[in-house]
Amino acid sequence: MDCTEAVSRGHVIHLGGGVLARWIRVIVGATLIVAGGRLDAQAKSARPNTVIAGVVRDSSGASVSGAEVTVDGTRLRVATGVDGLFRLFGVPEGTASVTVRRLGYRPLTTLLDVRLATDGERAVLTLARAPQQMAQVVVVGNRLVHDATRGMQERRRKSGAGHYFSRADIENARPQVLTDLIRRVPSARVMSVGGVRNAVRFRNAKCAPLVWLDGLPLGSAEFDIDNLTPMSIEAMEVYSGFASTPAQFTMTQNIRQQCGAIVIWSRQGDASPRRRRNANAAAELAMLIEEFRVYAADQVDVQARPDTQGFVQPAYPDSLLRANTSGDVLAEFVVDTLGRVLMDHFSIVSSTHPLFSDAVERALPLAHFMPARKDGKAVRQAVQWPFRFRVAASAAPLLPLAR
Repeated sequence: MDCTEAVSRGHVIHLGGGVLARWIRVIVGATLIVAGGRLDAQAKSARPNTVIAGVVRDSSGASVSGAEVTVDGTRLRVATGVDGLFRLFGVPEGTASVTVRRLGYRPLTTLLDVRLATDGERAVLTLARAPQQMAQVVVVGNRLVHDATRGMQERRRKSGAGHYFSRADIENARPQVLTDLIRRVPSARVMSVGGVRNAVRFRNAKCAPLVWLDGLPLGSAEFDIDNLTPMSIEAMEVYSGFASTPAQFTMTQNIRQQCGAIVIWSRQGDASPRRRRNANAAAELAMLIEEFRVYAADQVDVQARPDTQGFVQPAYPDSLLRANTSGDVLAEFVVDTLGRVLMDHFSIVSSTHPLFSDAVERALPLAHFMPARKDGKAVRQAVQWPFRFRVAASAAPLLPLAR
């Protein structure tokens, strides 16, 4: 071990006052000065209390979640939260070049001033949407029609024509699946048919009953009602034959109307428990696209599109309808090769209210798509679908307006 190494390790060396001792003292002193200079330079270039803070929005002003924010020339990166906010610490002082990327939007690169964390200033970064989204779905809520529908439900229940399960009945029964309630109907049979484990049949009918959700038929194929969780249901009406089925729940030239009907009314957005979402869904989807395991809309020959036979419109949240509140949602998910929505990759890109987001999230698993195609084969595609919730002009607000 030489002398400089001994000094650096804290060893005591007795050298006296000769030339060698003075030479060592000069070397050690110079080493300490250089090391101190490096530390000062590092502290000035990236102080831990320096920060870039901001919010990412789209052109409508809605917050954009899951956007990747990076500082160019560094490894610093972060994803925006559900409120579109981000904070990047330890950014070198001065001016930083920041790039924002999000599927469905054009990349944005801009210069931002690096500030101290105590400044509290926040940059607003606005992304422009890329023309790859599906056609917007407009959900119109009419309070007068909503109240009339509730009134008709009550009149049908009192008529005794079918079997009616209210929210209270469902809570008291605590069914694991909806077919647990169907089994209570005397003429109902639950059996395995094809890929449906608990298929419903009434009396001696060989066909499946028509299934309605919030006043809309669920397509021509047999629907597995156990795909709906009992806690998401407000009420259910069961009609075992054509004679007992109300006219509004029959379909002209459909032979299955002879096999009865199951009418399901979902709980509104503010009543149902919120499903725990995958916080990393946006980042995972971006990786799948990068690995060509899922394709973006501009990478396929034929884009995924809604199947009109299996389209389900979200229900307007009751409390927002009563408050005369409109809003917008942009949902992101994957459509697989069979046209099914993969909710593991579901996320909300932007939304004006969480109850609108919940309404879209509950409706999507019931929707069916025509799958995307590339090189003649069905492929998985990432889809961004905008929804607009609007209150009809005839629906007067029930809450006082702020002055």
